[in-house]
Amino acid sequence: MRIALYGTDLRKLRMHKQRLQENFAKIDNEVEISCYEDKGLLKNNLEDFQVIFMEETSLQKFEMYAESEKSRKKIAFAIGKEIVTYYIKDIYYVEAELSKIHLATKDGEYILPITITEAEKILEADGFIKTHRSYLVNVAHISKIKSRIAVLDNGREVPISKYRLKRVKEEYLKMLEA
Repeated sequence: MRIALYGTDLRKLRMHKQRLQENFAKIDNEVEISCYEDKGLLKNNLEDFQVIFMEETSLQKFEMYAESEKSRKKIAFAIGKEIVTYYIKDIYYVEAELSKIHLATKDGEYILPITITEAEKILEADGFIKTHRSYLVNVAHISKIKSRIAVLDNGREVPISKYRLKRVKEEYLKMLEA
């Protein structure tokens, strides 16, 4: 991938270039970053780049994104001969349906041929709690608890059984305090 950085302060551009190279070195060694102070020279070489940053604020935002992306934890599900992965923070909840589950993420819903018990074993150490016999919820996505309903930050309402209500509230309060 080829990236161009444009700005009026070459010293700042080089600083951004170094930070970006450090971040990309852990992900992709095939990244080439060039710095431009001359807008005309950059315009003549536009076709050479896949990404062009022209403002310092956009560079700073991208650096923050690249840094946080390294710390995002993935979870893997072995399904037959395939292994599928999802980012933990992107999973809202898991809903059971017979011998398979619906995995609701920020990108959509996926049906996986595993049981809710198997999913619970995989996810419980990563902030998921069983709210009902048919639901596992990512506690980080609970925005409020009303009566026996967990309201998620995507608007979805998930039931909480009366037997699990106390523990769900405790885990939710722990998450708020953290």
